[in-house]
Amino acid sequence: MEIRPLIEELPLQTNRTGGEVVVADDLGQSPYDALALPDRLRWIVAPGLGVFALRLAAIQAARGEIVIVTEDHCHVTPDWCQTIIDLHARHPGADLIQGRVDNGSQARAIDRAAFMMLQWRNVPPIDRVEAARALGINGSAFKRRALDALLSSHPD
Repeated sequence: MEIRPLIEELPLQTNRTGGEVVVADDLGQSPYDALALPDRLRWIVAPGLGVFALRLAAIQAARGEIVIVTEDHCHVTPDWCQTIIDLHARHPGADLIQGRVDNGSQARAIDRAAFMMLQWRNVPPIDRVEAARALGINGSAFKRRALDALLSSHPD
């Protein structure tokens, strides 16, 4: 999977919003020289971890008041980070806001099907009860208070 297009876009957005990008990588194949990481990008190399442990490592390393989760196969719009920050500002009581992500893995039918199975609940019209039962993680934007409470109750 070529992660570079996503990694080139997100640091630009986080520079504009004051955020950071944390990448958890189990292959140790950063497209960057260790000294040439873009501003606001941290790369965690964690060989042998599965996708869920990698996600947890990145979430634990994140320092922001809003933590947005996505993966290397997801593409986002150029104003994605700012839109999510604005939504959190307009809805201060919301602990979680689901942002839109597009599928960047479309070469094989199985990749398209897997993406759709995970994201289908987020396609209008949205049944709020059903969507809340199994919220997809990609594009999810947590307020720090909710994430800390979740990690405190369920560290793994």
